[in-house]
Formats: sequence, C-alpha cells, structure tokens
Amino acid sequence: LPILNIVENNFASKEKRPLMKKVGHVLIEIIQNISKHAHSNGKNKEGIFLIGNNDEGIFIQSGNLILRENKVDLDSRMSDLILLSKDDLAKIHRIRIKESINYISKTSAGLGLIEIARACSEKIGYRFDNVDEQQEFFSLYVKVE
Repeated sequence: LPILNIVENNFASKEKRPLMKKVGHVLIEIIQNISKHAHSNGKNKEGIFLIGNNDEGIFIQSGNLILRENKVDLDSRMSDLILLSKDDLAKIHRIRIKESINYISKTSAGLGLIEIARACSEKIGYRFDNVDEQQEFFSLYVKVE
C-alpha cells in the first residue's frame, strides 16, 4: 500500500487514474515475482525496482539475483512471452486462471509474468548479467501507458 500511495501521489492526476491502476498492478506483480523467485543468500530475497515517467508513459525496471541453474527456464519463458500478441496473452491468461481454479495447476506457472505483459504498452524487455559462478542478475523493463 505505501508503494501504491507513492505512485498515486507523485504520478497521478485525476485523468490518469486508470493508468495508475495498471501501474499499481504491474508493481505488485513485479514485487511478488522478486519475493517468490529471487535467490536468497540468507533469510531475505532482495531485489530493486525503479519507477519513472515521461511524455511516453510510466517506466518500471526491476532486478534481482537468480541461480544460474534457473536462467535457461526463465529465459525460455520470457522469450516465449514476448512473442505473444495481446490476444494470445489474454487466451493464455484465461487458461491459466481456469487451471488454477480447477486445481489442475497447483502453481500460477508464470501467471504474474503474463499479467505484466498484458498490462504493458510495449513488449517486456529483459536481460541476464553474470554475477559469479552461481548467480545471474535478472533485469526486467516494462512500459505502461
């Protein structure tokens, strides 16, 4: 809630309320993604995110450490995701929701990333940077307008 209040107070005029709802949803999904999937060196899972705006929209960038052994799977999911059209994303989203409701899939299986992609005005940008023998730094870049 404090993050949503910051976004609302700093970025939102009355005419931008619908946009801020999208931005808030994307922020929540990104933070949940970090809290669930970031590599932990101890008790905490850490990550960073940045929010900015200009005439073109709101930009959100995040980053967190992942284990190198998880890179191939995440890279594959991300590369598949960015190839999908908005209609395809909506179809896959409905399928995943139904699977979750019917207990066919006990995990969300990338539902958060699908929701982020659906809310973005452009394709998601991402990259991996080598940190050491065991870890990669995963960066995610999205634009919402």
